[in-house]
Amino acid sequence: MNNLQKRSLLRLRWMHRLFDPSGLVLSDGTAVEVVEPGYAADSGGKGADFNGASLRVIETGVMLYGSIRIDAVSSDWRESGEMSHPTSESVVLHVVGEQDRVLVRGSHQIRTLVLPVDPGLEDLFQAILADPVGAEGCVPFYGNLEEIERGQILSRLMADRLRRKAGEVLDIYHSVNRDWEETAYICFLRSLG
Repeated sequence: MNNLQKRSLLRLRWMHRLFDPSGLVLSDGTAVEVVEPGYAADSGGKGADFNGASLRVIETGVMLYGSIRIDAVSSDWRESGEMSHPTSESVVLHVVGEQDRVLVRGSHQIRTLVLPVDPGLEDLFQAILADPVGAEGCVPFYGNLEEIERGQILSRLMADRLRRKAGEVLDIYHSVNRDWEETAYICFLRSLG
């Protein structure tokens, strides 16, 4: 599995909380709890991957709010040049699959969480990438899920769609010089087709 695929897998794990959110320890030994993993950032692949995240430092109770950056290997962020991207200033946590270098911004070490990938999960992810089955494979898979799992999937899809639609409305709002009446008019006409 290449680093881009590992990064994609780590992003999925973070987005869907496929880890124990209360048993996390940063590379410097600080225990943290993920209160909110944030929502996927629309940064065009540069800078932060998730915005609106919140973490709690267990020992002090201090809350950290900001963005999350995810990489397969810690040095990838610096080597890609994306560490200097403006959206990277708000990054409070760098989530990596493997830490090969300690990253420093200014005089402060960047908080890093190593989230190793289970080999079984990695094999499953590779199998899915190698054999995309489309709708023929999704129907039996979805049908075999428990009711609560289907509900979670549908809830997540609805939340993602609502977030995307809200972003579209805000884009219209900003394009018409922050005029809510004009925004409502445009949205109404678009809904009519």
